[in-house]
Amino acid sequence: MRFKRFLGCFLLPVILLVGCNQIEEKQIDIYAELEGAEDISEPILTVQQTTSVIRGDVLERELYSGILTPYVEELCFPAEGVFGSFNVTLGQEVKAGEVLAVTDIESAQVRLDTLEEQLQNLEDNYTYQMALFQNQIATLKLELEECYALIDTLSYPSKAFSNACTRAGLLDGDIQRTELKMRQYQEDYDFEKPYLETQIKELKKEMKNNIIKAPFDGVVVQLSDMLKGDRFDKNKPCIVIADTQKCCAVSDYLPMQTAEKALQIEVFVDGQTYAAIYQTLDSEIYSDLIQKSENPYSTYLIEELDLAEIYGYGHSVLVVVTKNMAEDVLMVSNLGVIRDGSQYYCYVDRAGKKEKVFITIGLRDDIHTEVVSGLKEGDVVYIED
Repeated sequence: MRFKRFLGCFLLPVILLVGCNQIEEKQIDIYAELEGAEDISEPILTVQQTTSVIRGDVLERELYSGILTPYVEELCFPAEGVFGSFNVTLGQEVKAGEVLAVTDIESAQVRLDTLEEQLQNLEDNYTYQMALFQNQIATLKLELEECYALIDTLSYPSKAFSNACTRAGLLDGDIQRTELKMRQYQEDYDFEKPYLETQIKELKKEMKNNIIKAPFDGVVVQLSDMLKGDRFDKNKPCIVIADTQKCCAVSDYLPMQTAEKALQIEVFVDGQTYAAIYQTLDSEIYSDLIQKSENPYSTYLIEELDLAEIYGYGHSVLVVVTKNMAEDVLMVSNLGVIRDGSQYYCYVDRAGKKEKVFITIGLRDDIHTEVVSGLKEGDVVYIED
């Protein structure tokens, strides 16, 4: 049985080949084969093509070619200071919260010691000076009381009485001036002490918190060339870390003003569309890069996670920027719209006759034109070659 089945499988192709060789070649007339071919007066390809006016959405879009890349973030120290060291190496995997770089604590400690010494001197001088003022005031008040007591024993008018009164006035003036100096010294102290205390507090916080931590799980992809003891600017990136779960699209340059006014930004990858956020490039931090780059680029953070596992980095994408949109409007195929200077018109089927109709248009995309006036829904428009 198996042999017969094998023989049949072997003979069937041979029979088919022989049968095919015996079929006569025949010229086929495609128009004659069509149903109702006897009614066709001209080839189908020469028949005037038409389209209809319909309702729908017209989207004004711009397309930018690009590729998928990892999401990267430039990390800076929170405050200016002196660089200490890196705690990681290039290519190292890190966890969120891990300390990646620290400042020079020794240098900050010297500054802290100086500030604390200034504060201590200020407090010591204040204590001494306030005690001195208080003693002076107490002495003057005692002398003034003695002077008043003397005045009570003197007769008026007399030279001694007059001298005692003058002396009392001078003592009272000295007391007021000394109290004024004490208040001014108090105000200066009340201003300077909090200022030094704030500096000390901020410096201690800086020594503790002026470090760089990983904001997410990722991989270190770039380290600056800073050495121990170098002063750094808090706005200059020190470490670049890549988040392998997130993806970015890097595309041809899109002006920031266009991106800010865009209704929507999407990234189109292999038939799938993903929402994206335009990443602003800091013109001050990246001024050197912008000047050196022959081909400016723009970056977009894709909101969908783990796209790298699906497509892989370097995969081609299209960034779709929706600049404007007209929803539920009359629209017609661009193939039926003709431009004459600043005017637009169509040829419309009116009872079987072509009629030239001028129209007012709105938005246009790659396929449709918004019709503001001149046509109505259902109108048949001729497509012009």
